[in-house]
Amino acid sequence: MILSIILIILSLSACSINIDKKNKIHESEWKIITTSEDYYQKLRDKCKVNEGKDCCLSSVDEMEAKQAKIKPENGCWKWMKMNLLRCLSSYQWCEEN
Repeated sequence: MILSIILIILSLSACSINIDKKNKIHESEWKIITTSEDYYQKLRDKCKVNEGKDCCLSSVDEMEAKQAKIKPENGCWKWMKMNLLRCLSSYQWCEEN
């Protein structure tokens, strides 16, 4: 019984370490991708071919005002929260808690 509990604790610790390593790698990649000077303009350009152009453009304006970036595929980091506008073509982004 005690051995089972110890094994469970060790496996949970290993999972936590792997998640942290993955987030750190992903965070550095994310910073490189999202640091171009025309980041928000590129997002606006993508909105122009979108059916819900107004919603999409509004979400970019909101992101830029908060200096937020697109939500990575793996989700936001634990010190950030995901946000979006309540319309169909809004981008999803990560912002400070």
